[in-house]
Amino acid sequence: MFVINVFMILAPFAWGTSWWFGLKAIAQEPNSWRNRMSLISLGVVTIAGLLWLPAVLYATHDGQHVRTIELWSGIAWSL
Repeated sequence: MFVINVFMILAPFAWGTSWWFGLKAIAQEPNSWRNRMSLISLGVVTIAGLLWLPAVLYATHDGQHVRTIELWSGIAWSL
């Protein structure tokens, strides 16, 4: 359980650091296809992570929104 908590706490810092280094790499070498693909894949992961937020918010309620939670989590998993 300790390891999972550490990962949960460090995940936002890793996400922010990856965006920082990705944007820094694009600024240094704007024509590199590898840098663009890295930012595109990081953007997809960011969108998938943001799609989990409505599922979590609905899940904190009385449990009446099960279909909505399944919809949002299904979309997030498909990315």
